[in-house]
Amino acid sequence: MLHMYSRAPTPGKSPGLPNGRGEDPDGSIQPGQDGRARGKAAAGARAHPSSLAPGRGAPAGACLWYNSVVDLLTTSVATVESESEPYTLVELVGEADVTNSDALREVLDAEVAKQPSTLIIDLSGLRFMDSSALHVLLRANRAMDRQGGVLALAGPREPVAKMLRLTAADQLVPVYQSVAEASAG
Repeated sequence: MLHMYSRAPTPGKSPGLPNGRGEDPDGSIQPGQDGRARGKAAAGARAHPSSLAPGRGAPAGACLWYNSVVDLLTTSVATVESESEPYTLVELVGEADVTNSDALREVLDAEVAKQPSTLIIDLSGLRFMDSSALHVLLRANRAMDRQGGVLALAGPREPVAKMLRLTAADQLVPVYQSVAEASAG
């Protein structure tokens, strides 16, 4: 069974548009100042389970999924039933930086509080990550370790992988090429 939840973006984050949410009052999508599409559909106001399709890292047995849009970062969370044991998958898409690290911390803290045995963070959609976002990931890793769980990072793109290597974070948190590899352990 798949339950979907969605949180709307924070009002006032897209300046210059009438309602501050990147859309005209009629709900149509409008380009933002950076040229990216904004609005209900672009902001993830409706979650779609196709992002959990096989090949994207999560098997079809996901039982919980929601989207949360924060500035230029989208987080999707799924509890996945796998052949070995269930795990929680957090997918990050966009850019994780100081402008949205508090929201990222809230999402990860909420998932860690559920005490999953394995928490996998899919970084394949993350274009950029700064030190504040890295700190949030390391904090979640420490919390998972204290409760006897495992946090793993999966599929980082080169800029994110480079940051993990340069800071030696890849020595503290296991990093895998894909979600499938991370779930296999």
